[in-house]
Amino acid sequence: MKRTTSFIVVAATLTFAACGGGGSSGYGGSTPAQPAPAPTPTPTPPPAAAAPTNFTAFMRTQFEAAATSDATDPTDVESVEWVFTDEDDETEYDDVLATSM
Repeated sequence: MKRTTSFIVVAATLTFAACGGGGSSGYGGSTPAQPAPAPTPTPTPPPAAAAPTNFTAFMRTQFEAAATSDATDPTDVESVEWVFTDEDDETEYDDVLATSM
């Protein structure tokens, strides 16, 4: 009897080992090792904010000969952050207006 019991224990152990039984959880044998998660890339910093544009200085460049030529591309002014340094000085553009007329 002892020999039969030993034979059954050995047969059961070999059967479990052959089909992946034993210590595994679930069906189909042992679970394959999962790959390590990819490291999270560091977020790129936002682009640097454009420096504010002095409206008075920009306006003066628009009356230069290069700016009034039909060959130059127009300047995109919709996305410009303006800074007004003339503090509502009514005479700030008198010299430009006198030369443009």
